[in-house]
Amino acid sequence: MLNLCLYKEDDMKRLYGLLLMVALLTACSMPSAVTPTQEPGLAFTQAAQTLSAELTRMAYYNTPLVTDTPVPLPTATPPAPTPTSASGGSSAPPPPPPPVTRCDWVGFVSDVSVPDGTSFLPSTPFTKTWRLKNLGTCTWTTAYKLVFDHGDAMGGTAINLPTNVAPGQTIDLSINLVAPPATGHYRGYWMLQNAAGVKFGIGAQANQAFWVDINVTGSSATTTTITADTPDPSVPGQAVTVSVTVAGSGGVAPTGTVAITGADVNCTITLSGGSGSCTVTFNSAGTKTLTATYSGDAAYASSSDTESHTVNKGSTTTTITADTPDPSVVGASVTVSVTVSGAGATPTGLVLITGADTSCIITLSGGSGSCSVIFNTNGNKTLYATYSGDTNYNGSGDTESHVVKYASTTTITGHVPNPSTPGQSVAIGVTVSGSGATPTGTVTISGADVNCTITLAGGSGSCNIVFNTTGAKTITATYSGDANYAPSSDTEAHSVVLGPSTVTITAHTPDPSVVGQSVAVSVTVSGAGATPTGTVAITGADINCNITLAGGSGSCNIVFNTVGAKTITATYSGDMNYSSSTASAAHTVNQGTTITTITSDLPDPSAIGQVVTITVVVSGAGATPTGTIAITITDPAWSDGPTNPCSAGITLVGGSGSCQAIFNTLGTWTITATYSGDANYLTSTDNELHLVN
Repeated sequence: MLNLCLYKEDDMKRLYGLLLMVALLTACSMPSAVTPTQEPGLAFTQAAQTLSAELTRMAYYNTPLVTDTPVPLPTATPPAPTPTSASGGSSAPPPPPPPVTRCDWVGFVSDVSVPDGTSFLPSTPFTKTWRLKNLGTCTWTTAYKLVFDHGDAMGGTAINLPTNVAPGQTIDLSINLVAPPATGHYRGYWMLQNAAGVKFGIGAQANQAFWVDINVTGSSATTTTITADTPDPSVPGQAVTVSVTVAGSGGVAPTGTVAITGADVNCTITLSGGSGSCTVTFNSAGTKTLTATYSGDAAYASSSDTESHTVNKGSTTTTITADTPDPSVVGASVTVSVTVSGAGATPTGLVLITGADTSCIITLSGGSGSCSVIFNTNGNKTLYATYSGDTNYNGSGDTESHVVKYASTTTITGHVPNPSTPGQSVAIGVTVSGSGATPTGTVTISGADVNCTITLAGGSGSCNIVFNTTGAKTITATYSGDANYAPSSDTEAHSVVLGPSTVTITAHTPDPSVVGQSVAVSVTVSGAGATPTGTVAITGADINCNITLAGGSGSCNIVFNTVGAKTITATYSGDMNYSSSTASAAHTVNQGTTITTITSDLPDPSAIGQVVTITVVVSGAGATPTGTIAITITDPAWSDGPTNPCSAGITLVGGSGSCQAIFNTLGTWTITATYSGDANYLTSTDNELHLVN
């Protein structure tokens, strides 16, 4: 930003005053009666220096635009003139005026961005940055603001200073603006504002605004150039780096994207500083044309460039992926599979397979294929795969070793016993024969739960296997082959039927038990093969139980309600592998204990001669106790009641009963009930106190 050096009216007045001072000093230097006290010419020098300094200051600070309307701000009060003597010759010349100082004063340094006259497309965002210097005596704090003064605001709003700026320091102030939507010339004026809200700016009076000046135009032309396409020539599938530059006539670098086309895998460049690069790939050979198309941006129009590029034939890799079976036997068909790969498009064409007594040709499909050859002699062979190449690729080849052997015959000669049961050992016999020497090596027997391997002796051998489950089985014998013979195999059907099981009562605790006591019965079930599953029923008690086997064993509780010698029976139900089985164990049940309880003697207390009903209950863990209860009373004068006399005892019905007695003596007496016991229970007694008032 450049200011016009125009002096204001007040400054011109100061200039005229200085010129008048020079004239007066000249007159004072004329000879007079008074002897001069200073060197001749000194006054001229001082006056000239003062005038020069003032002119320089005025030229630096008084630079407003012609269109500005300055806002008056307070100015410093000039110092009072130095008095002179009446004669004018004896006083020293006045000193130069002190430099003007202000608290808030801006010095414009430079336009960091968007110099005057920069062109933009309509509505283009941009950032304006000024470099300003603090010429005042006060520090600009972050409470100071950059504010719009007049002209075109271009969408800008006031912002606080990002940092403090001490006197004499500079700061780069930036503001985000948007070019107006219509074409034309635009200028916006900005000032600083202190914390008190007073605006200040540049110029001698610190009252002039600094500005942003732009032109809004249509799109500017651009030139897009493909600067490199490396490597050139390339081969199919190889990455080619395409570099471009986009140049424009405006003041800013073009932005946006450049689309690179013409390859099989294209790319897009996002410009940075007007240039960039990306990677494309060609999948076929030939002369190609790369096109770079710039999309344009808010300030610049689109443009494009083309570049010729050569793609030579690429290399390939041919691989024999399989030669099945290997080893093969003399005269048998061998399937050879190949793949051909390249960096670009999928290779096409033919692959010739040689090295056998017959050859074959593969027509590639999707880069792979297979065909069959035959070897008529045994031994170590080499297969060759030769790819002929196509329009995009050069030819290539691969080799693979292959072994050819004589055929062998494996036979399962026996599997005894058949049928077998789970867990039973089955003997397998095999023979291996061939047209030449006796075959050697091993035969693997599989298909059972426990398999085995036979080492041939004289071309035959045997081993034992085990089946753990029932059903129709298939036994397979696989000969591994040897130096002369190829592998072979044989299969044989085998049947496994239900096997026997053994159930065992391992414990019935406690033994002996008593009537009503819980007895824990434990069992195990075993078989020759897999672990038996299913249930075991425990019977022979009054309360029986069932066991669900876990790991071939289990337990449950039974109860006997009567005494005597008992027999516990365990019956295994069988499962899919095992038949059922049973076992038994002797068990003794002894008499159980009882509890006799006088539950009531009513009324209590009673009066002399009053009928008292005595009720007794007998309980046991098993069956309901039966039998009689004898009643005794310590009152020497007691007597029977009118019904159910206590002297006759109580006959239990459902484990309880009652009788009547009369107390004839005052006092506290003891009633005793004695149970006689029965076939299942032992005797027991109870006592109860009774009061007679």
